[in-house]
Amino acid sequence: GFNGGAFEARSFLDVILRTFGIMEREILKTRMSCADVIIKPEVDDIDSTIFTQAELCMKRGEEAAERAMPQILKAIQIEGNKKNDFTMKQA
Repeated sequence: GFNGGAFEARSFLDVILRTFGIMEREILKTRMSCADVIIKPEVDDIDSTIFTQAELCMKRGEEAAERAMPQILKAIQIEGNKKNDFTMKQA
């Protein structure tokens, strides 16, 4: 993936994929500013063009989700409280 480090293009496809990766990160920055919880697995060392590492990516995603579970549960509780407050105000 794109980690801001040195980049050596081996082909035109590498340049295109790198460009898409940069664009994706910029879009995500904007979207993440609205998120209650962000789960970010440690995958910077994995090349996004090597699909044989999908199992490793999924494992790291699951581990990151487990670590974020307290934040997720807290966000759910806060949203539930907001919904209850709104319902009571409407009554």
